Amino acid sequence: MSGYGMAINRLQINPYQYISFKGSSNRETKKEAPSINIYQSSPIAPTYNKISPKNVEKTGEISIPYSKKAQVYKLANGQTAVILNKKGPTTINTYVKVGSFNEPDNIRGISHFIEHNLFNGSKNLEPNQFVAETHKMGAIYNASTGFASTNYFLISPVHSKEDLDKMIKMHADMLETPRFAPDMLKKEKDIVSSEIQMLEDNPYQKIENLLIKNLFQIKSSSIDMIGGTVPNIQGLSLNSVEDYYNTYYSPDNMVTVVVGDVDCDEIANKLNKNFISRRKPSSNKTNEPLKPIEKPFKETIEVAKIDSPMVGVSFVGPKNHDIKKQIATDALLNFMTTNKNSPFYKHLDSLNAEVMANSEAISNNNQDNSAISLLTSFPDGLEAQGLNAIKNGIEELKSTPISEKDLAAIKQELKNNYIVLSESSMALSNLIGMTTINNSLDDIQKYHDEINNLTANDIQNAAKEFLNMEKSCVIIAKPKKQSIINSQNPTQITFGGNQIKSDALNSIDFENITKTPLKNNLQAIYHQNDAPFSYAQIKFKNPSIKKYTNGTDIILSSMLNKGSSINPKEKFDEKTSLINSKIDFSTENDSLIVNFATPQENMKEALDLVQEVLFNPDLTEENFQKSKEKIILMTKQSPLESSDEAIANLYPNDPSKIPLKELIKNFDKIKLQDVINLYYDIMTTPQAETIISAPEDFKTKNLLSFQNIPLQFNSYEHKFVQDTTPLEHTKVITQEEDVYQADITQAFKLSTDADIKEIASLMVMNTILQEGENGLFNDLRENQKLCYTVRSFFINEEKSPHLLLKIKTSTEDPKSGFVDHKNIEKSIKGFEKHLNNMINNKVDEEDLKNAKLKLISNMVFACENSAKKHALVSKAQDTTLEYNYIQQLPKEIIKITAEDIQKTAHKNLTKPSSISIIANKNSLEANKEFLDNLEKKL
Repeated sequence: MSGYGMAINRLQINPYQYISFKGSSNRETKKEAPSINIYQSSPIAPTYNKISPKNVEKTGEISIPYSKKAQVYKLANGQTAVILNKKGPTTINTYVKVGSFNEPDNIRGISHFIEHNLFNGSKNLEPNQFVAETHKMGAIYNASTGFASTNYFLISPVHSKEDLDKMIKMHADMLETPRFAPDMLKKEKDIVSSEIQMLEDNPYQKIENLLIKNLFQIKSSSIDMIGGTVPNIQGLSLNSVEDYYNTYYSPDNMVTVVVGDVDCDEIANKLNKNFISRRKPSSNKTNEPLKPIEKPFKETIEVAKIDSPMVGVSFVGPKNHDIKKQIATDALLNFMTTNKNSPFYKHLDSLNAEVMANSEAISNNNQDNSAISLLTSFPDGLEAQGLNAIKNGIEELKSTPISEKDLAAIKQELKNNYIVLSESSMALSNLIGMTTINNSLDDIQKYHDEINNLTANDIQNAAKEFLNMEKSCVIIAKPKKQSIINSQNPTQITFGGNQIKSDALNSIDFENITKTPLKNNLQAIYHQNDAPFSYAQIKFKNPSIKKYTNGTDIILSSMLNKGSSINPKEKFDEKTSLINSKIDFSTENDSLIVNFATPQENMKEALDLVQEVLFNPDLTEENFQKSKEKIILMTKQSPLESSDEAIANLYPNDPSKIPLKELIKNFDKIKLQDVINLYYDIMTTPQAETIISAPEDFKTKNLLSFQNIPLQFNSYEHKFVQDTTPLEHTKVITQEEDVYQADITQAFKLSTDADIKEIASLMVMNTILQEGENGLFNDLRENQKLCYTVRSFFINEEKSPHLLLKIKTSTEDPKSGFVDHKNIEKSIKGFEKHLNNMINNKVDEEDLKNAKLKLISNMVFACENSAKKHALVSKAQDTTLEYNYIQQLPKEIIKITAEDIQKTAHKNLTKPSSISIIANKNSLEANKEFLDNLEKKL
């Protein structure tokens, strides 16, 4: 799970994914690939007794919008199971009604700790065997803990029929009969402690937790309410873990959801056969008492890793089971943060501020209130003015009725959530599972149906009832004052005999793609995709464009996304909302790209709006200044990432690799005329291409619409010059920040020669490097206990491919007295060991097979969702193979041998690299000699 770009936190609403019934703000464990270890300690299992065989009972069915009906069953042990038949990958997801708000404060974090430990061995599974077997099936597993729930999931394309039986059996075994062996508990304490330290360095986490704690007057020593404290975790006894597990992990407190291409009755019987615990309901369950504040609370804190003040505001929301008010609140937040007609939006937009918002249940008590949270950022010194804008915007919301036009747009947005998630088995399982925490399963359909009954008064009343600044909590996080040191030390510092068999390979289907040159010379790639929404991308490119001041293209992107000279952003967004469409413009160097999503029948109308901006851009001084200010503000609130500097040093001549924090330093040199010149240089007789994903029935109509764009284009040429110039020597970049954990990235420039076999080999190599039995995760996290998170990434960019090794390792913790500055040296040496192993030795055949299945599975998962499938086609068009790339890639992955990987490693990993480190002053000083000598070492 990874992403690049502007930092976004979990409070943000995504209008296409936001659904209510959230029971918690989940903390994913993000485990990767522990190896199988020899189990030497004595197993200590909780009380566990089998029950006599008994038939499963079907208790009803529930309607799921835009999907088939889900079947509901009662297993013999009393546990509820919900099964939904849907084409695509199969997800098994068990929800337990327990989270951090069920914990006494002296053991805060135990729910999350138990979640980690369930992967460390059970009655029929050795420690980490669950993980190893999962990888053999090409499946993905994970778990998460939140304020009100914990869930465990497995998702797989099901490459063979036997896999599903094994998945269910292992899933049930780990949940019902964990061993909690002392040596495994000790190992996991260090891992969870590392995660807590990582989260305490995260400014978003600090703000969110302080909002919740103070809003409900929770007395807790934990900075992070889900992770707890390091002393809490280190002090947990075996008895306390077993007692807590036995209290909450009983059949009455668990629901298992299965969504996939399955026979519902058959799966119900398989679940009944495997979930056979008869653990009795416990009367020892507790809930954190929530006491909503009766007067305003405000606190200012200092945090590291940001350059601009961040402001969080929270309010007491509706009760967990009040569907009508939940819907009104969801609609209100949608209106506030995404609709440009909203008075709240206008007040914040005047300060160039964007707001992320969320409403969530933090307790699994139906009568408790949910929490509403807003998060934004203001320029330094304007916090008071920003808070006043929030207050004024809220007051105007309460007094200004919502128009029928805006109401219709809000309703459609809420429905779109369901339309999009109906494509994903994982999203559907989450919707069903989270609903069980505080709602009846029937409420899923009720919620959707009630959207139609939503009135403007309902939304306005929600603002009046819940957005009360006199009972709000405000947290202002200011950048920690310190001297930032950014010192660059330019020191020179055959697939065995096994073959993959996968029934799921048939799901990777891109045969229905055609390429058509239109009369205006626009190259049209049409991908037949029978999905709720149609997608299109248009790319304009002028390879002969002159060089502009770095950052000019970013400002142009922002300006194009602010409407047209005919309709400013407010009116333009109103028009896109009326046709239920999304439009985004971006520019990079010599290219301008437009992406839009729209209902099938509205493609022409959406394209008309795209052309309105393209031919009538709002290139005014006012738009120019406002766009610059917004980019600067958003950049300053983004935490530093070591990977930014590492990549920038790999590709010093690529403007797109310059970190935004560096780019904005040039903004004073950029004038409006520079932006205007860049726009016209790109759009004057450009090369042009479009990728359309839409139903076959609309093909003629859609192609005609694109053919009518009133420009004559040049043929689009897929020519890319890869920067293969090696670094002269290894470079080390250090940045000082007041953080507990060192953030370390080592980056390598790769050479793929645009060869699909080489790309496939790099993909497999990276997967083994990360997840192999003796890979980074198992060694640096599981064995050496250096970190909570360590990963490798292969970034497959045609012009600038690179490999990243990234770790966050604790070096200090003043609270617990922990100090180990040498963890920086150990981490970098750990990277070196694994890189040398790839270069000097052939990879294990079992690791090779597992990596291939994992990569094939990822492609199957992407093909389940129409938006992701469209993105794959668009990405493929940026390769010399064009759309044939995604048709050939699975075949090439399967053919990769151990010899291929060793050859690829020797070709790419023996070159100088770029190493970037963000750490506190003491840690950098303690490692100075080692870092200075890296040139000789490497």
